[in-house]
Parts: sequence; C-alpha cells; structure tokens
Amino acid sequence: MPLDPENVHYIVGYKPHVGEGNAHHILLFGCEEPGSDDEVWDCGEMTSLKDGLKRAPTCKSKPAILYAWANKAPELKLPEGVAFHVGGNSGINYLVMQLHYMRDHDEPDHSGVTMYHTEIPQPRTAATMLMVTGGLLPPKTTGKYIVLRNYAVNLVT
Repeated sequence: MPLDPENVHYIVGYKPHVGEGNAHHILLFGCEEPGSDDEVWDCGEMTSLKDGLKRAPTCKSKPAILYAWANKAPELKLPEGVAFHVGGNSGINYLVMQLHYMRDHDEPDHSGVTMYHTEIPQPRTAATMLMVTGGLLPPKTTGKYIVLRNYAVNLVT
C-alpha cells in the first residue's frame, strides 16, 4: 500500500481482524520499496512456491516491522505520545502485510489489520525488536528455547 509522500502519518494503534483457524501470524512491514509490484506474492519464508504466485522478498530494501499478530492477540494501542512514523520523509513509503496461513484454504479470507493514525506529530517514535528461535519441536513433545539472555536497552521516559 503506497503512503502519502508529502505528509508523515503517525500510527498509534492496530486492531487485528482474523477468522478463527485461518492465520498463523500477520506481520505489517514498513518498506522503502515493496518486494513486488504484484498485489499478492510468495515471500518464500514458510512454504514451497505456490502455483501462479511470484516469489519476492517482503521489501526490496529497508524492511521495518511495524506490527505483529499471532494466536488471538488483542488490539494494540501504543502509549500516549508514542507512534510509528510513516509516509512523508520517514523513509517508510509503503506498507506490506505478510500473512502466513495455518493450512491451505480454498475459501476466501478477509483477514487484515485496522490501523489507527493521526497527522498530529507525536513526541516519541515507536520501534520493534524481533526475537526468534531456531530449531524443531516435533508434535506432542515438550521443549524449551532460550530467546534472549542478558540484553540491556536504554529507554527514554
């Protein structure tokens, strides 16, 4: 989705819309340029190539995760005065929604995200930190992965 190149918008919240049993997770990326000009494409991250879909990365350059949803997570409202800056001179010119499904479906899906935004500048800029694990946990087994250990960050209050 192209953004307004003239004006910065400030995203202050997100509301997920996901049908029961459809989506595994949703990521909303801010991109300098999208990975494809197509409306839908295969990002190549979790499946083999599907017939008829071009494979391309989520963003051609400078991807930034602006929102993540999984497992019935609720609506997200950022703290007062905090927002993701998009459009204008922010460096984020497009929004790309990456949606990975739990299984193949033949019926239509209407999953998506409502974004709450304002054109009023917000004093603090939101950011995300992505933490991932590697490994395989077979069905009906238990296990544990350490995601983060001894990480310090300076926060502005």
